[in-house]
Amino acid sequence: MDKKNQRAFLIIAGFFAALFVFTGILFSGFHFKDDIGILTGEKALQNTSFPQFLRQAVSEDLSVRFRPLRMIERAVEIKLFGSNFPLWYGYNCLMGIFCAYFLYLFARTVKFSFSSALLFPAFTLLGQQSVIWGRSSLSEPIGMFFLSLSLLCMAKSVHSETDRSRYNGLFLLFFVLSALSKESFLLLLPALVFWKVWLFGSRNDLSFKESLAKNKILVLVTSLMMLAGLSVIFLIGPAKEPNSGICANSPMLRFIVSPIHSLRDMKFSVLFLSDYTAFLVILLGVFLMMEAHLRDEESLAIARIIRVARNYGGKLVVLFLLIIVPQFVIYSRTGLQNRFALPGFIAFAYALAYLHNRILVSRTIKTFAKTVFVAVIVLLLVPRVAHAFFRVKNIADEGVMTNRFLNTIIQDTQKDSVILVALDPVIDHEASGTLAAYLSLKGGRENVYYMLIPTGRALFDDDSRSSGLRADLKESYKNKSVESIPDKTKIDCIALFPSMETKFLELAAGWFDKSKFNSSAYGYFEGNFLVYSRKK
Repeated sequence: MDKKNQRAFLIIAGFFAALFVFTGILFSGFHFKDDIGILTGEKALQNTSFPQFLRQAVSEDLSVRFRPLRMIERAVEIKLFGSNFPLWYGYNCLMGIFCAYFLYLFARTVKFSFSSALLFPAFTLLGQQSVIWGRSSLSEPIGMFFLSLSLLCMAKSVHSETDRSRYNGLFLLFFVLSALSKESFLLLLPALVFWKVWLFGSRNDLSFKESLAKNKILVLVTSLMMLAGLSVIFLIGPAKEPNSGICANSPMLRFIVSPIHSLRDMKFSVLFLSDYTAFLVILLGVFLMMEAHLRDEESLAIARIIRVARNYGGKLVVLFLLIIVPQFVIYSRTGLQNRFALPGFIAFAYALAYLHNRILVSRTIKTFAKTVFVAVIVLLLVPRVAHAFFRVKNIADEGVMTNRFLNTIIQDTQKDSVILVALDPVIDHEASGTLAAYLSLKGGRENVYYMLIPTGRALFDDDSRSSGLRADLKESYKNKSVESIPDKTKIDCIALFPSMETKFLELAAGWFDKSKFNSSAYGYFEGNFLVYSRKK
């Protein structure tokens, strides 16, 4: 490892260590929505062999999704870490470090400067998408890890003098592993092939057409891989919910069947519009490069402007669109954000790092323009770093308060106590189902009932989805709703999710006497968990 690479590794490792320690995520403990599978898996392993547990985990997930590698990884984590949550987050920290470092090495291999190479992983992984490092159940960390390895091997296959075939094979192998971690990574394959052809042509001073001819076998193999991957996904059946990989409700599927209607119905997604500032900086960089080269032209004829634009920004624009458009389409009607920016934000990150590198080494762009562009890049990066800490800190705070909330319910009740959970059927669906399972697994509390209090705060909802979630809750609580409690004055403990208290007090006014209960509140960024425990 040369000194610059060593320095980069230390910078990246130091950043991730700070992110995990100073936000408190490393020791934030059990989280709703993510970690109940860890507890149920740990219990299942007590009664079955690991191979059987592994087969069951993969087969159950294959009935609804296609991410077998992620399920294998999760089963191994449960076997190795159990419910020791600091180990889970320590593992996430290592994944983040090596993912960022491999992205850096990719940029260095394609001849980016040290600073430009560091910008590539920084813009790829920091921002709203940094939530992936603060949660244990997501597919993005391992998907991004193998994608970063795939990109590195792709660059090595272009720049290596002797091992091109080996690196080509590793490039495809690691890409397949990323696609087996989450289906939406498969949609990157056309972009990666274009990227490889572009890099190969630049390295060997070939036109894009000549480079494409030299890589025709790769294009053929990857086309067959793309068709095979999509066929498998369609055979298994796309996920039903829009927070999955390739969703059954996604315009991507409708686009294949009816492109005109899909384009007509498409809506802009908050997912990409939220990063419009990065897009504006990319436009500024392309403008600076074009302006510098147009100054050398004798006239500004449209044909010459188009030629300069094609030579100094055309391939970058095509690559940007090949990465962004498929990811945009699958989430275009959901409004989903955060982790769903990956892997799409690679388009923004590479464009910014590429332009930063080209502008800094340019002999025709003036020093003042270079300084302005670098300053704008820094101004764009600083809030992304802050956003990363903010997002992960929020998750850590939620985890800490979740554990206090759960511990209070168990400490203030007995095994035969009547416990009521007040919840929003959409917003609190996953967390409330997790609560019932946690109380059973960790506290032996089986006498748990639910009370539905819709708040209308859901980002996206409809009657069919809401009715489906209500049916899931009935199953989670064994059909024990508040209406099935014979004598509500015998309730020993009431657990309220955030934003529940006011409506709960209104609805329960006929039978709930607040003076007979102690209350405990645990606040975090979404509001307060609240526990009413009957006074002894």
